[in-house]
Amino acid sequence: MKQSHPPRPAEDVSPGQVSSGQLARTAPVAEESRDQGNRENQTLPQHRPSRLQRLISGSWRTKIHVDQFYRRIRKYLPLRTCARLERLCYGFTGRHYAAARIQSLGLTADFRGPVAAGFQTAGVTPTTASPASQDNRVENGIILQPTGEYHSRCESRQPVFCDVSSIPWPVSDRFTPLGYHVALTDRFAALSTIPGGRAPLAPSGQPASLLHVPGLEALRARPDTWRRKLQKFTGLLDRPDNHSDPRLRAAVLTHAAAVGLPVCLTDDSGLRGFLPDKVLDLWRSTEPSDLRNPYQRDRIAFRQWSAVLDSLSMRSTWNRLLTASGKTALRPRRISVLAVTRRPKMLQFWAQLLAAQDYPDFEVIAGFHGSAFTRKDESLARNWLGDRLTILRATDDCVLGDVLNQVTAAASGELIVKWDDDDLYSSGHLSDLARIYEYSGATMVGKAAEYIYLAASNMTIRFSMRSSELTGFRMSGNTLCLPREELLNLGGWQPVPRSVDTRLVMEIIRRGGQLYRGVGFGHLVLRSPHNDHNHTWIHPDREMMRYCRDQRPGVDADFAMVDVPAELLARWPYPRRPGLGQESDVA
Repeated sequence: MKQSHPPRPAEDVSPGQVSSGQLARTAPVAEESRDQGNRENQTLPQHRPSRLQRLISGSWRTKIHVDQFYRRIRKYLPLRTCARLERLCYGFTGRHYAAARIQSLGLTADFRGPVAAGFQTAGVTPTTASPASQDNRVENGIILQPTGEYHSRCESRQPVFCDVSSIPWPVSDRFTPLGYHVALTDRFAALSTIPGGRAPLAPSGQPASLLHVPGLEALRARPDTWRRKLQKFTGLLDRPDNHSDPRLRAAVLTHAAAVGLPVCLTDDSGLRGFLPDKVLDLWRSTEPSDLRNPYQRDRIAFRQWSAVLDSLSMRSTWNRLLTASGKTALRPRRISVLAVTRRPKMLQFWAQLLAAQDYPDFEVIAGFHGSAFTRKDESLARNWLGDRLTILRATDDCVLGDVLNQVTAAASGELIVKWDDDDLYSSGHLSDLARIYEYSGATMVGKAAEYIYLAASNMTIRFSMRSSELTGFRMSGNTLCLPREELLNLGGWQPVPRSVDTRLVMEIIRRGGQLYRGVGFGHLVLRSPHNDHNHTWIHPDREMMRYCRDQRPGVDADFAMVDVPAELLARWPYPRRPGLGQESDVA
């Protein structure tokens, strides 16, 4: 049967499985959006609605907003129809379903002066300082108030002044890689914050397209419009004489890099010492000629927006302010990694990859499924993971969904991440998922199954995808990440032996939730013949090669930006090696 679209990686599962430890089934989540009071900026200019958005939100008697419209069509229409309608509505309104779901930091602050106003985002509740804390000498600064979720954890309840003179503005809400796509043109952009700026020459010899940004307010007033406009270009060329204010120059460059537009910087005067060195080094090392190769451009764009969002996001910027003021920084979200496996021989791989993760706060709940595991296997896993590891055992007659429920019940983290025992993950995989969850605002996030090792053909391929950063209803089941509370409200994992990820995705969409799929860098999927790993997602290698965008011979982990030690990669099992005929527990 001829397919009209490329095969999409579903989730792998094996037949054997687990029961016991049933999760408490709770009532469905109410369909109102959470923390609505913290999601809209009260002071800075808001996104100006288009005609269609005003029609939907203001003209009808029912007063249906765009976000409510998205939720309602998902209740009554098929998934493919919903996805098409959402893309159509997004094209007219510039507003995506997930765009308004901004994570709240639980902070309350008083912003003084024009510089401090640049730090005000929808994740922080603005307020007016009490008379006791008024200080007329404060012209540019932020006063943290002794209210809100964060301050309830602090010993001191006194207002705290934060000096913002040496800290750059954070990346504004909704400036994310959403909609990033491969640019197939030689069009370069240049940004100017002063009238009469000059456009530098692009590699083609033609002047770059000059875009004028009068101030930070101009960016924040139309975030969706600016994001889509900047993503049409191949790269950004910068001239220092196009800016009069180093702070504003830093802001427009970081906002451009955050949406996926690679920045080429030749002169960092005025920025060195103000912006993080990691960000500036990436910009300085990027040449316009490097962006002609689509694959290299994707790698550069991913590195740049990751560095910018890690160091200049709303959360990281406020951590700098709190630390500089002698206050406790915001705690990172604790992650609980669920690793269910049936194969003792794979333990050395997933345990070492988890031990190498650079995320600061995570635990591992391992489900040893079956009677093949010994005490020696437990000791070996604890040698790598130490106190992070909790081991639960399940019998052979349990189904996979019940095993996942058992390990979920033992988890204590805010976020749940699913980990497969036979795939390869980079050391920044958990950090990538936490970052995607932070900026996407979606119910569940994951990565695209973009890089795949075809064991039978001994070939590493990259699927042809126009865009990896988007919402929808398809993502790699090996990388799922969602809040534990959301999973409990959904009733946990369904007690089935196969396709537990697919069933979870369908349930989230049925209840009006949103999925966000990030770029596939940092994850290499193993595809081996059916009789070796018994994957749910089965396609012949020749069929998958039809949709291959790029390929490398053998196991090329660097192709997928997976930093696996060479000695570990050399032992990575695949079907041509004997003695590895056991089935895997992959959902």
